Amino acid sequence: METLKNSTYKLKELASKLWQSKRKQVIIGIIVFICLIILVVLLNSLREFVPAELSAYGQDGEISNAYTDKGQLEKKIDFSSLTRYEYAYKNKAIGHTTVRKASNKLPTGVIGLADSGNDGVLTKVYLNKYKGDKFVSKEYIETKVTKKAHDRIIGYGTKGMPRFEDYQGEVHVKKTLKGCRASAYSGGPNARGASGNPCTYGTMAVDTSVIPMGSLCYVEGYGFAIANDTGSGINGKDIDVFFNQYETACRWGIKYVTVYVLQ
Repeated sequence: METLKNSTYKLKELASKLWQSKRKQVIIGIIVFICLIILVVLLNSLREFVPAELSAYGQDGEISNAYTDKGQLEKKIDFSSLTRYEYAYKNKAIGHTTVRKASNKLPTGVIGLADSGNDGVLTKVYLNKYKGDKFVSKEYIETKVTKKAHDRIIGYGTKGMPRFEDYQGEVHVKKTLKGCRASAYSGGPNARGASGNPCTYGTMAVDTSVIPMGSLCYVEGYGFAIANDTGSGINGKDIDVFFNQYETACRWGIKYVTVYVLQ
């Protein structure tokens, strides 16, 4: 009787193990089936995004070359729907100014260009939006100075006139003319005297019968000058000294000075 009970217990235990094993297999089978269904659904979804021609196969199992030509592929892709952005730049000149600065390296009355200056550049930055080749909109981004402007600097002399006394013993005075009537004149950058030489500060017009053309002179209150020019109104001891600026010539006016004609 005891043996029968033991056998019955073993049979029940075996049946329980078999049932648990079958249940695991069933559960695994269900999971695999669900995965297959999901995979099929995904494949069908992807097929909608792939042109039918690109997924076509030839009779020999090779991918069909009917649409492998680049030009034909581009026809199948709609670039007009693509959105792209490009930066655009708009430049504007920043004008420079002209300033006057004193220079102790130049004699009084002399004016020189210390810095020619240059314009600057102001840049506006935009972001353009395109859909395909069609312009859609423009967005302002920023404004920045991409090149700084530099002022044009005109230097005017403050050093003072050279004194004739400083050159005593170094120059020889050929002739001294006292009480000379000295007027002033100016001209453009291309002005030339009767000698054909350019007129700059240090040029003076003379009566060549009194002061020979080309003579080096010292004019009281003006400095060293060369007789490079003549004039219809310049007679006898009259002289006309040149200034680069009209305003400076006006300030000189008329003066009576001593002129030293040097050797």
